[in-house]
Amino acid sequence: MLPACGRGPERRPRAHAVAIRAFQYSPDTLTAGVGDTVVWENRDVVRHSATHRAGRLDTGTIGAGASGKWVAAQKGTYAYGCVFHPGMRGWLMVR
Repeated sequence: MLPACGRGPERRPRAHAVAIRAFQYSPDTLTAGVGDTVVWENRDVVRHSATHRAGRLDTGTIGAGASGKWVAAQKGTYAYGCVFHPGMRGWLMVR
């Protein structure tokens, strides 16, 4: 049965994984929904981060073998990178 307001069933938040290995984000482009959690798993032997320049997305430092997460609170496109390794780039689209 549909809710009285006529909308469909609510979407459940999902979890998405991004691996960090060989100084790259994999996948380097990800689409998520509002309320979803993105987890960056650092598989390198050095520290990394996933940081948006305007501060809208920031995992903080992710040590070797550790992970960092972020919950998508609002729609938008977020170009992010690693504060320690400027050549690393990724994109997150929140729909």
